[in-house]
Amino acid sequence: MIYLTRRVEFSASHYYHNPEFSAEENRRIFGKCNNPHGHGHNYILEVTVKGEIDSRSGFVIDLKQLKEIMNREVVDALDHRHLNKEVPEFARQIPTSERRNCIAYAYTRRPICSWIFTEKHESAFDAAV
Repeated sequence: MIYLTRRVEFSASHYYHNPEFSAEENRRIFGKCNNPHGHGHNYILEVTVKGEIDSRSGFVIDLKQLKEIMNREVVDALDHRHLNKEVPEFARQIPTSERRNCIAYAYTRRPICSWIFTEKHESAFDAAV
C-alpha cells in the first residue's frame, strides 16, 4: 500500500460574531476578531490518498487529477473569500478554528473524508481515499 500526499495553500478571511449576542457581548468575547471586516489566514490543504500502484500507469493517482479535484472542491470555493460572507455554510455558524474542519465537508458534502483546516505551518487535511 502506497500513501501519496499533495499539498496546496490558500488564503481566506473571517470574523467571529454571534448574532444572538449584543454588540458589546460580541466585542467582549471575541475582541478584535469581531471586526466585521475580518482578518485573514493562510491555510494548508493536504490530501493523502492510499492505494496500490497501477501497473499500466505507474500511478496510485494522477497528481494532475488530484490537484484539479482539490482546486475544484475546496480551493476555488475558499481562496481569497470572506468565509462569513461568501461561503453559505458559514452564514449561520462561526468559522472558528474548531469549526474549520467543517469547511470542506459543508461545501463538498463528502462524508468519506475527514477534513481539517488549520493555519499555515500546522497539520492540515488528511484523508485516506
